[in-house]
Amino acid sequence: MLLLALLPGCPKPLPDLDDAQRDLSGSLARGGGPIDSPDEVGGQPVTGAEQALTLPEDPMGDADGDGYTDLEEWLHDLG
Repeated sequence: MLLLALLPGCPKPLPDLDDAQRDLSGSLARGGGPIDSPDEVGGQPVTGAEQALTLPEDPMGDADGDGYTDLEEWLHDLG
C-alpha cells in the first residue's frame, strides 16, 4: 500500500476499511464501471407528484416590480 511506503515505522496501526471503501474495493474487483441507467441501481423513486410547467407570459418582465424577473420568481416557486 502507498500509505505503508510513505510512513515506514509509523507506530499507529492502519484503520480498518469502512463500509464505503469495502464496497468500492469489491465493485472494482468485480469490474465495476460507470452507472449508465437508474435501473442499474434500483430505479428512480416514484413520487407521484406531477406539475404542469407553464412559463410566465413575460419571463423577462418584472410584473410586481420587486427586482426579480418573472422567470426567476417562477423558478423559485418550483423549488
